[in-house]
Amino acid sequence: MNEDVMLRADEKKINWYPGHMARAKRALADQLSRVDVVVELCDARIPRASRNPDLADMIKNKRHLLVLGKADLADERETRAWLGYFRAQGIDCMSFDSIRGKAKDINCRANMKQLLLGTQYYSMDYNGYTTAVYPDGFSGTIWSVVYLQNYVKNRKIFLCPSEPLAKWEDLWTTDFISYGLPHDIVGQYGTPFNNKPLPVKMEQLLRFSGKTPMLIGESTTAGTPGASHPGSHYVNVAPVAILQTNPAAWFPVNARHNKRANFGIIDGHVEGLGITEIQADYNTAKKYFRPYQSVSGSNVTFVEN
Repeated sequence: MNEDVMLRADEKKINWYPGHMARAKRALADQLSRVDVVVELCDARIPRASRNPDLADMIKNKRHLLVLGKADLADERETRAWLGYFRAQGIDCMSFDSIRGKAKDINCRANMKQLLLGTQYYSMDYNGYTTAVYPDGFSGTIWSVVYLQNYVKNRKIFLCPSEPLAKWEDLWTTDFISYGLPHDIVGQYGTPFNNKPLPVKMEQLLRFSGKTPMLIGESTTAGTPGASHPGSHYVNVAPVAILQTNPAAWFPVNARHNKRANFGIIDGHVEGLGITEIQADYNTAKKYFRPYQSVSGSNVTFVEN
């Protein structure tokens, strides 16, 4: 390349800032004079990269809320860390699920509705009794296999769409399903074994005023990062354990819907509860996690308080 061509190339000005962005910035500056509060939306998966670096100066005299969208598609621990980072800088912020996340939550609730129907069918077939985690007794068939063989014909119903580890390929390998039974309420084994809770009649659970116990909850799938004792078949309710607050607990509930979990209730509806709501219900309201069974020898006591 000769010297004249090189000179002409050097004299060219490259405008890397597209015109539409400059126009948008001018329009935004004009609109800011008319608002009191600015809501800034960024992607929870890439919170820093999805923010406009010019915006901070433009809104420094305005009330400001930073929203990390698509939180259900991001790593929950990373999202919590980013929220803490922004709050430490004095920025009000929150996270929010994507529309896809809402659809997954609705799908999860529909799954639980189907499983609750299976619970009712099982109870009708077995003289009004609840389904134990192992209906056939110790080392027997797991509840989900019994449901699949008799009451629910689609394996996908046992898989929450918000759980990336969820799968059910081999009939007898159920460690990766998404829903578990509260063995302290419905029974752990269908026959007596080592003083573990046994099935009870549904009507017994309904005798307690103000109590509508949960029969199905969102369990922690095998292989869940950080979970010390996942139990896809179980969820603990005595006391209730939550993966996001106590990953070392046995058989914790997994609040996988942006810190919310769904529960199938004995009256047939599905209740979505946040972490603080789960803790408050267990400690104070005592509506969904009571009564549970306390077993001592051959004696069973229903705990409602």
